[in-house]
Amino acid sequence: MNRGDHSGEPGPRLWARVGASRTPVAAGVEAWTVALRLGATGLVLTPHEAAGGDLEIGRASGRFGRKSFAMKLHDIWQELDGDADVVVDLADLPGFATAEVLRMLEQARVRGFAGPLVVMAPSPDLLAEVSREVGGAARMLHSVEPRSVEGGAEAHAAALRSGGIDGVSVPEEQVSAGLVALMRRFGRLVIADSADYRRTVARALGNGVDGVCGSDPEALHDAWAEAGGGRSEPAS
Repeated sequence: MNRGDHSGEPGPRLWARVGASRTPVAAGVEAWTVALRLGATGLVLTPHEAAGGDLEIGRASGRFGRKSFAMKLHDIWQELDGDADVVVDLADLPGFATAEVLRMLEQARVRGFAGPLVVMAPSPDLLAEVSREVGGAARMLHSVEPRSVEGGAEAHAAALRSGGIDGVSVPEEQVSAGLVALMRRFGRLVIADSADYRRTVARALGNGVDGVCGSDPEALHDAWAEAGGGRSEPAS
């Protein structure tokens, strides 16, 4: 995919945030594989810093009847499907610096991951710096609540374009057709996050978003299929 003006791209992307509801684990290779089979086009990894400074996905304690899961990020890259988008959400790494993000992205390539990479973070300054360094090697998404943006949505969209940031990741309940139309004027993407139910996925799709991020790949698939854009049955 080319960076710059994204308004003419086919879509939307369907990103599974935690795994697959048909598996007993919330994350991990098994859950991710099932999520992709159920119709997700990508996966969202939210690393945190574990003991010793390693970045880790999952936590070694079971919740809600699921098995515990924890895996080092550097061991995950070679397990992932290179045809799927991989989104790295830095929400749990607020102090992450540009050099650390670049090191993480380089590690993904060294470990053999050749698929599309997306970095999602609440700091536009960090994203702009990473964008200048990596060019088209990864996409940047600003995690933001539109109602909290200073200066208004149009100024925000212009700043994203100026900084080489590809778009925004917005809580689904704050997505509107107006926001999508505004971002499209500036060639930016809009991803609806936390769309965890079929009705919220459907609502996001109805607003014309470029992608939906949610915790249930079945809801993602079913809502997209009902909208006339997806398979009627998950891939086997």
